[in-house]
Formats: sequence, structure tokens, C-alpha cells
Amino acid sequence: MASKVALQLYTVRDLLKTPEQAEETLRKVRQIGYNAVEHSGVASLAPQRLRDLLHELGLETVSVHVSYDELTPGTGKAEERCAMYGCKEVSLSSMPHERFRSYPELRKEAARLTEIGKKLASKGLRFSYHSHWFEYERLSEGVGLEILYRETDPKFVKSQLDICWAQYAGADPARWIRNLKGRVPTVHAKDLGVKDGKQMTLEVGEGNINWPNVLDACKEAGVEWYIVEQDSCWRSPLDSVAVSLANLNKMGIQ
Repeated sequence: MASKVALQLYTVRDLLKTPEQAEETLRKVRQIGYNAVEHSGVASLAPQRLRDLLHELGLETVSVHVSYDELTPGTGKAEERCAMYGCKEVSLSSMPHERFRSYPELRKEAARLTEIGKKLASKGLRFSYHSHWFEYERLSEGVGLEILYRETDPKFVKSQLDICWAQYAGADPARWIRNLKGRVPTVHAKDLGVKDGKQMTLEVGEGNINWPNVLDACKEAGVEWYIVEQDSCWRSPLDSVAVSLANLNKMGIQ
């Protein structure tokens, strides 16, 4: 399938605090040109209202982010949310940092994630792990994230690789994406650079990531969705997501 661009609503979280503000913000997201979103829930709107508003605006839900505490007891909440928003993708937002500092603990988590992925697959859902920076800590058995993917079943545990956090950890995001060929259906897209003497996350194309190389890797690896996410914005979040979308479009990603 052709790759597409979506917005992780965490980027505009400060503009979703009341029902009125959330509705206005989602309308602006659509006006900017986004056709799809990823979310972990918009607390100010009842799930049914959020579903109806997204449908009204023509905003597809690409995937839902689920917390570790929500997902490890069972898959029910993830299944309910996917059914509510009509999506087939579940992403685990994070795992406790300390799991990536112990090989035995990481192997246990890998086995657990494989079982979760199997259960979700039986419901027609695809399961991914969203990476950050701390997973790249090197153990005697290898890099933590590498161990996680080695110890999980690739049929049931995919990767949602965050391009910026890979760069932040000193890793080569393009190499990681290529190594995950066929296993990385979505990536999180933001840039990393320096502004006013400080390292910070920036809009796609506004920092120092080698985007031509990264995008070539994404195409080779079969990435389906580029999900714009910016953890902190130095300007208005809506302005930031507009810049990221415009720059991705200029790079040929629609």
C-alpha cells in the first residue's frame, strides 16, 4: 500500500483539555491537511463523541496507543478501542525503563509481548512496540531494543520505530529501519536539532536528521504510515504539525 501521513494527537495535547477546545483543535488538524490520526485517547471527549467527530471530519484512526499497565493484564481495552475507532493497529506506548537493563527481565517481557501479539492477532489486530531512547542501552548480550526484537516473534510483535529517539540515542535510524524490513509498518516522525544552543525535538525537516536516507530506508522496509509526533514544540503545536506535514509532502510523502 502507499505510505501515508498521520498525526499523533499527543503533539497537540495541550489544545485538547476541554471538549470545546478539543473539537476546535481537531477541526484545525483537518484543515491543515491531515487525513488520519493516532491517539491514546482524548480525555476531554467521550469516546463515542470522539469517534463521531473524527468520522465527521474525515480523520481516520490509524492506531491507538495503549499503556503498559493497560495492556499487560489483558487485551480487552485495546480491542474495545480499536472496535470503537475502526482501526487495526495497537501500539504499546512504552515499557518500564529498567526492563531494558536486565537480559533476564527483557526476555520475560519479550515472551509476554509475543503472547499479547498472538491474542491481538486472533482478533484481527496488529501489535507494535513504540521505541524511545532508553531501549538502545547496550548490555553484554546486545542492544536492548535488538534483544527485544530478537526474542519476540516477528509475526506478532512489530516495530513502531521513533526516528528522532533513535538519533538521540546515537543510533542510525535508517540502519535500524532497514534491519526491520517487513516488520516496521509505522514510524514516528520528528526531527532532532539545536535551537538557541539547546538540543530539542523539531519539526520534520527542520533539524539535522538525514531525511533522504531515512525515507529511502522506510520505502525499502515497507513502512505504511509516517506518524508525525513532536513531544515538545518551540512554537504553537498547530504551527509545528503544519510545518512537519508540509516538509514531508515536499519530500514526496503524502
